[in-house]
Amino acid sequence: MIKVGITIFSTEFEKIIYSSGMALNILLWYQIFEKCGYNVFFIFTKNQETKILEKEEFEFNGKRYKVLDANINDIKNKRKELFDFNYLFTIGSTNDLYENSVRENNKNVKFIYVLLGSVYHNDIRIMYG
Repeated sequence: MIKVGITIFSTEFEKIIYSSGMALNILLWYQIFEKCGYNVFFIFTKNQETKILEKEEFEFNGKRYKVLDANINDIKNKRKELFDFNYLFTIGSTNDLYENSVRENNKNVKFIYVLLGSVYHNDIRIMYG
């Protein structure tokens, strides 16, 4: 089964969903990949030293989402679950330590960088405006 990771900056979607188009897009990407039959995980990359998430899933609006806490200790200790992906979508956040470690530990992973919001809008406007 294809395993997909999507980076996120928060698991508190109930607080940010209505103020962040990025949060809505991240939830939609997760659900699309899941409907395609992929094994999907959110990757929480907040640059914290130790694990701060209590569970490896959270619920939002009646739906459960799988999430992995990519804290610095687990990255340095090479926690297998953090690196075992076919595709890694960096949408919600970036973390150089994590991304470089994934590249070192999984030569087959494909990174897909997604730009959303005003940066994307402004680039299109400049190109075609």
